[in-house]
Amino acid sequence: MGEVTATITAEDQWTKDDNGQNIKLKGLFNFSRWGDGVGNVTFQRSFDGGITWLDTDVIDSNLDTTGTEPEYEVMHRAGVKTGDYDSGTIYLRLGQ
Repeated sequence: MGEVTATITAEDQWTKDDNGQNIKLKGLFNFSRWGDGVGNVTFQRSFDGGITWLDTDVIDSNLDTTGTEPEYEVMHRAGVKTGDYDSGTIYLRLGQ
């Protein structure tokens, strides 16, 4: 479990832990987006260890929420895809 974070100041930046890894979530988790940044943050899941990613949600404003992951060993990340960043700084936190 644990937590991943990101400070987004450009496109194609994603949450990672201190070792540069994505997070595996099971059960209830927290997600936060804050800052003055403008852009779409995409939330993604991977069932194959981060080889392929599936978009599950797009967040276009600051948010503090919870979610539930029913699957075991599913990787998660949040970030800004190429073409979805406009300006400012977006802070992200994802974890349990």
